[in-house]
Amino acid sequence: KIEIEAIAQRLSHKGLSLKVSDERIKQLSQKAAALHSGARGVKKIIFDEVERPIAQSILKTDKKNIEIA
Repeated sequence: KIEIEAIAQRLSHKGLSLKVSDERIKQLSQKAAALHSGARGVKKIIFDEVERPIAQSILKTDKKNIEIA
């Protein structure tokens, strides 16, 4: 959740908002734990499943509010 909040803060400096459901945060946590690779695993999951889709969404649309369910 800390990583998600950091991403949300970075986005807010650019005039964007991010909303990630508690269920999705739980799913991401479980995936990261299954990798058994500590912080690197968390970073990889966050990048692959949060940051990359955000970047793609920003490039494709003019949305200011991004939701990851």
